[in-house]
Amino acid sequence: MQSNPLSFLDASYEYLTRRTGAFSTHYGMTVSGFIKTKFALEDRPDIQILFFAILANDTNALAIFDKSFGLTNEAVLSLQEISKEHDVVLIVPVLSRPNSRGKILLRSADPSDYPKIYASYLTSTKDVDTMLEGIYATVGIMETDVMKRRDAKRRKLFVNACEGLDFDTKSYWECMLRNIGGSTFHAVGTCKMGPNSDPEAVVDPKLKVHGVKGIRVADASIMPLIVGTPTYATTIMIGEKAADMIKMDWHNNDSLH
Repeated sequence: MQSNPLSFLDASYEYLTRRTGAFSTHYGMTVSGFIKTKFALEDRPDIQILFFAILANDTNALAIFDKSFGLTNEAVLSLQEISKEHDVVLIVPVLSRPNSRGKILLRSADPSDYPKIYASYLTSTKDVDTMLEGIYATVGIMETDVMKRRDAKRRKLFVNACEGLDFDTKSYWECMLRNIGGSTFHAVGTCKMGPNSDPEAVVDPKLKVHGVKGIRVADASIMPLIVGTPTYATTIMIGEKAADMIKMDWHNNDSLH
């Protein structure tokens, strides 16, 4: 909402009296979808597309967006200029099943030391190619009759590193991807579930740590492969399943006595 003292009161009144306005929907992101690019190896989508809305002159939303996605200062200033007089919709492709693999390492023998985290984003050529297909899909959305009827126009964010490249070319979009691309922070797999014979496996199918008694891991880190959607619901399922297995183990132990 626009950043003036009465904006929240106005929005509240509009919703209470007419059930319309900013409070009548999930403000910020109301639409999401999935597509399958030509690089998909399975019969499942490999790109998720998110739609983020910023109302004209909404400095609060811009600040939240900046903090969440870690945009460069020049990109934020450019977005701020664009949103001064117009509502903005950011159509953002997300790589559902990245091929690139990062790693996490111990910094020292001191458990209080922060670990070394190497994200290794876009180290796979396939990831770059798939993301470019996702970007092209967003361009296609903007060229639909629906968008044209609403007089929606694409605007160019200023990113100095990419200014010397022709807009809308493959090299331009790859430059933008590498300079302002970000993460949805859905990391998984650091405590992979698998059999004892797998040297990379940390926990067994009951989520017990191999070779260590009395410890289970029940979070997104046990996923051998990342799911194709945000990890929240799957992580809740893992926790629920872990609770059931723990209760079952206690019940069986009680039955033996």
